[in-house]
Amino acid sequence: MDEKECPRGLSFIVCCYNSEARIAETLAALKAQENGEIPYEVLLVDNNCSDKTVSLAKSIWDRSDIPLRVVTEKRPGVGHARKTGVMSAGYAYISFVDDDNIVEKKWVRKVADFFAKRPDVAAVGSRNEALPEGPVPFWFEKNQHCYACGPQLTVSGPVTADRAYLWGAGLSLRRKIIREILESDWPLYLQGRKENSLTSGEDVEICMRMYLAGWKLWYDGDLRLQHRISRSRLCWKYFCRLQEGFGRTAPVLYLYRNLIRGTSPRSCPALVSLKLKQLFFLLLRYHVRLLFSREGETFQTQFCYERTYLKELLRLGRRYHRICRTIREKSASGAQRRLISPDC
Repeated sequence: MDEKECPRGLSFIVCCYNSEARIAETLAALKAQENGEIPYEVLLVDNNCSDKTVSLAKSIWDRSDIPLRVVTEKRPGVGHARKTGVMSAGYAYISFVDDDNIVEKKWVRKVADFFAKRPDVAAVGSRNEALPEGPVPFWFEKNQHCYACGPQLTVSGPVTADRAYLWGAGLSLRRKIIREILESDWPLYLQGRKENSLTSGEDVEICMRMYLAGWKLWYDGDLRLQHRISRSRLCWKYFCRLQEGFGRTAPVLYLYRNLIRGTSPRSCPALVSLKLKQLFFLLLRYHVRLLFSREGETFQTQFCYERTYLKELLRLGRRYHRICRTIREKSASGAQRRLISPDC
């Protein structure tokens, strides 16, 4: 579809990998939208489901005025699945809704009205309330941001260079801008979670590319969803694995952050040296206690993060410098092309 014909409305993109146990509640919230005159659609991306996710979704969707479309993406990973959803979307605005997200009833109207009023904003993020399925551990509240829960900023407003990203759960974007990023000859370095891997970061990378191109990112605390957290994700072992996933994406995001803030990133050898020193300090201070994973001890998760950060740096090797140079060159040229009509 040509962008000039891109109608005002919202495309929900729900990426699924064996989501049978969760998808009904997510779709129920999407069916219940009080959208008024604003059209919307739901795109369910089948990312290699081997359960009854697709058939269940089709059987419970009963809004004849709102289409539920199923698209298939065989390449594993939420990044690939979201790209397929974006390229299939028919409306000017897009919202990424995970299979464990429950959006508020006025979501469509709020997102569409926001983008209509703020043509300078490329993406808006929501406030996500944690909805735990089991007992909440004592360490969860102070770490809920790692699960994309809680307020993203203290007040609603533009996201500054110190942060320069929004959470992927509940992220709403202009279709034209996200398609330009995904269709460019500059592929994303991060592809997000796939199957049982907890590596993430593709949503952060997309936001940072928008920021480097001169677009604003916005946090709207009045835009809300509930994020269901399963029992299996409320354990300390899972949280440590989550930190390892963050560490795996950290070297690439470190390069983006320095460019956004106008500072020079360390060379790969210098960053490796720094991470070795940090790991040595942790081992020196907590060497015995690191052998025993005691729930809630911050140094355990810090060790998981720093160790994986170092391993990823060593894996990147010479590519680290090439990635740094490419980000600098591509973002400099991309910042010159910030032209879009308010309706798209």
